[in-house]
Amino acid sequence: MGPPLRYAIVASPAYLCQRGEPSTPHGLAYHDCIRRRFPGGTVATWSFEKNNEVVEVTPEGRLTLSSAHQELQAALAGQGIAHVFEDYTRAHIASGALVEVLVDWSPRLPSWFLYYPSRRHHSAAMRAFLEHVRLFGPMST
Repeated sequence: MGPPLRYAIVASPAYLCQRGEPSTPHGLAYHDCIRRRFPGGTVATWSFEKNNEVVEVTPEGRLTLSSAHQELQAALAGQGIAHVFEDYTRAHIASGALVEVLVDWSPRLPSWFLYYPSRRHHSAAMRAFLEHVRLFGPMST
């Protein structure tokens, strides 16, 4: 089992100074969102929750990228609002390079689990991987 995760909605202070800060997920419609396209061609949907209200937004923006690293770099460069895992943004928020918005709308996601058939003979690589996860946990690498 992995730790709970949370997406952070972030932008540079310069971007927010110029465009303002959205107060609800619906306010993202008036912003340049940095979108992510998956290899299959679909664009990621951003999910929010507050007081049992669930809102899903398909972001609009001029920039569509294919990785969280690219999204983070674009947000740091003032290109718009990004939707990336909180862990990726922590140092940038602490330094003031990024500002998190819609904090109260960003729910924790459930922990992830690794399922595999335990009664099968596994390859040496699979056994080594499972042993590593058991000993060190998924976030230690």
